[in-house]
Amino acid sequence: MSHYHGTVGATLITEGLWRKFHQHTTEMIVTKSGRKIFPKIEYKLHGMDPDESYAIMLRIERVDDMRYKFSAGDWSTNGKGDVRIPSRSIPHHDGAVDSGRAWMSKTVAFDRVKVTNNQQDNDPFHVSYIFF
Repeated sequence: MSHYHGTVGATLITEGLWRKFHQHTTEMIVTKSGRKIFPKIEYKLHGMDPDESYAIMLRIERVDDMRYKFSAGDWSTNGKGDVRIPSRSIPHHDGAVDSGRAWMSKTVAFDRVKVTNNQQDNDPFHVSYIFF
């Protein structure tokens, strides 16, 4: 049993690129076959107990139940959105479980994750969302 008391955290490696895209309110076109998230989601992890085992997952949640439209250079609500599809955790593709030492020694990227509008998609690395 470990008595490690570190604070586990993550630093977004591509933060600068994410900020550049955010200031332009970019959006991505989602397809039935899925579209990879860009910029990539890449983290450097810290504060883990090096000798304990960890599973790293990604979870994406809708923040509300509204539909949005982009008009006159700004986003605004456009009525109620579709019913939420239950979210699921997406495992990291390198393996479900590894030591804190191993996770902290590398960049953890979720570069195989795709967003799709296909509700029947069961690929473990796909996130299904409908925004119509």
